[in-house]
Amino acid sequence: MFSDGLKRDVATEAEYKISDTEALDIKKGTMTGKQASVQPVTVTVRFGELKKEFVLRVVNGHQSEWGEPVPIKASDLFWVEESETFIQAPPHLPEGSTIQVLPAHVSAPGLLPVGERFDIHLAFPNGYDTYTGTYHLTMGVHEEADISKTGIYYFNEQTERWEYVDGWGTAENGRIQIEVPHFSIYGVFTDNDGPSNVSLKEKQKTSNSVTLSFTAYDPSAIKSYVIERNGEKIAEIDGNETEFTDTQLSPDQTYLYTLKAIDLLGNESEETTLRVTTDPVQTASEQNDEGTAKPAGQITDKKESKLPQTATFMYKWIAIGIALIAAGMVMIFIRRRNIQRVEN
Repeated sequence: MFSDGLKRDVATEAEYKISDTEALDIKKGTMTGKQASVQPVTVTVRFGELKKEFVLRVVNGHQSEWGEPVPIKASDLFWVEESETFIQAPPHLPEGSTIQVLPAHVSAPGLLPVGERFDIHLAFPNGYDTYTGTYHLTMGVHEEADISKTGIYYFNEQTERWEYVDGWGTAENGRIQIEVPHFSIYGVFTDNDGPSNVSLKEKQKTSNSVTLSFTAYDPSAIKSYVIERNGEKIAEIDGNETEFTDTQLSPDQTYLYTLKAIDLLGNESEETTLRVTTDPVQTASEQNDEGTAKPAGQITDKKESKLPQTATFMYKWIAIGIALIAAGMVMIFIRRRNIQRVEN
């Protein structure tokens, strides 16, 4: 050791022990980073009876001040200082790209915060506005979190809702690592709640069927809908469906429908109910009255046979013509007989 920087004061040299020699190297008291790593590196320094441990990060770049854009290069491992969040850049990231990390304060109804939450922005140089790549995102998780239901979610700014990305059941050493195609607001949450905003409506009905429409929301996505009629389960519908038709029902009957939504983690929503009364059966005359209007210019005889009005008029004129012909023939016949009598 050198107190004045020139003359060696002691004969005993310090001993160094490194937990990860692939990430860090020390030669003649100088530490050199060899390979960036998500795992921290512990350096133990022993000098005589004295012992001291230091925890270091070996990264390519880091966020030194909040809100300030920082250069990031292809394949760099970027560290958000004083956190367990790391971003591994893709190997073809355009030169001149920058990254900016901000604290995120967007609320997440239905989700339990159990880790870090950041608003991450990437900016590319001119000509690379449409660049896409795969980034490795690592975020810290609290020790008490239920790992099986804990993952990384992102905030969809278009829908203004949180959506699950990946990571359930994969947390290890207090971190979750996933792949993402872009950056936005990301956070670590546990989902213990069932779906919300459950809606059940009548869309259409007949005398023997009822069509139901339904929706629900869950940041972990809807796995299925369970439908009951009068207390009995009649169907379990895929979470992507929004309609169901119940058939073979009785006319003019009231049915009680119950809907329950289930998310991908098995969390169930509260039940939503709806009463629907099917239509009564229509008689033949009601169907005619409601569904078949009599065309203008038609009449109906006693047997409900329909004749065009023009045909009726023609029938009358034919009958009159036949009567006149018959009368004429009778007169001719009588006249001939009279002539015969005179001649005789």
